[in-house]
Amino acid sequence: MGVSVEWYGVGGWVRCAAGPPAGLRSVGKVWCDIVFGVECEVRLPNGSWSGLMGLITREEADITGIGVMVTPDRLEDVDMSEFLYLDEVSAGYKKPVFESDINGFLKPFTPLSWALILATLLGVLTAACGVRVAYARVSQQRRRERRAFPSVTRHPSDRTPPITDEVMLWTVGAILAQSISKVPRGDSVRVITGLWLLASLILTTVYRSNLKAMLILPKLNLPFDNLEQLVETDLPVWMSSSTTIYQAIQSAPPDTSLGRLLLQVYHKDPVLSIENLIKGHHVLLVPRSALLQILHQTFSTTGQCMNYIMSESFMKTTTLRLIFPKGSLLKERVDPIIWRMREAGILDHIFMKAVYNASECMKHDVAQPNNSLRTLELGDFYGVFIVYAVGIVFASIAFITEVVLGISSKELSLD
Repeated sequence: MGVSVEWYGVGGWVRCAAGPPAGLRSVGKVWCDIVFGVECEVRLPNGSWSGLMGLITREEADITGIGVMVTPDRLEDVDMSEFLYLDEVSAGYKKPVFESDINGFLKPFTPLSWALILATLLGVLTAACGVRVAYARVSQQRRRERRAFPSVTRHPSDRTPPITDEVMLWTVGAILAQSISKVPRGDSVRVITGLWLLASLILTTVYRSNLKAMLILPKLNLPFDNLEQLVETDLPVWMSSSTTIYQAIQSAPPDTSLGRLLLQVYHKDPVLSIENLIKGHHVLLVPRSALLQILHQTFSTTGQCMNYIMSESFMKTTTLRLIFPKGSLLKERVDPIIWRMREAGILDHIFMKAVYNASECMKHDVAQPNNSLRTLELGDFYGVFIVYAVGIVFASIAFITEVVLGISSKELSLD
């Protein structure tokens, strides 16, 4: 018997080159179990099966033409062939797009880096204040000595501005890329200020470089990329209630990631499951091979990658096999054919050839942008505007405080 295998997305069927031999009843082109929402097989209360498994157990068909996942219940009632190929369960979702980010000006550094920079700034500010206070005491002693000699005249530059003004200018002003009009006096103060100026130069240069790189080559933040991240999103997850995947989720302990996923799963509108996936209404949880077919179909139709597949799959590794009635002699004839085709790489080649456009969506990291440009929106500047507004508010408060304190000091001097 000459046999060839054609693959359609997640499965295929055995097709005899010269037509099926006499007496062979094959079930082909059946979307079952690992596809979307088809109630293809359920064990009934009386122990019998519905759907595809029912056809095999009732011996209404001699062989399935589609790969079926192996489960202990199925092994009890049917025989299974050599595995066709390995698969794993994954999830797909709508690919995110570039949008305005109000926190974009904070993204060049991580929150930990910002915290360390703030801590370093406070440390340098404290150290500079301590050294400057000590230097001021030494300067006061020298001025007392000068007063003992009237011939020594004081130069206007000898007047020392408030210590806080100088320290703030040398520390905060430096990291904000503000010019320093007054050179620090004293070797100790100059050493601290010089080191901080060097550190500020490095930090500001790295910040500008990272910010420019983010504008030139931005990255997308994926909603999730593994099972643990998926259960933290609270996104609705669609899957068929008749699949072995759903049974595994139901039996998983509730404190595990797989068990927590049950709270997000629903089964409504199976016909619209793929359409709602493309629109971003839900996450689709199916074998990875099924998601590859969706990528292939959408790219073939629209020329765009509408969805992405999370990189870390789970429930590894599942196998897809053909099933026969219990004790079928056909298994001994089919197994060698499947084994030779699998080991020669023919099955994988046929499958990848059937979903070749999916590789266009899998070539590059989904978080990397394409060549299309996005114009800046007003929302991209909201973060900077907020920082500017907060600065104006603090400056106004400081100005009002200085005016009030100045008026109070004048009143006290008049009294």
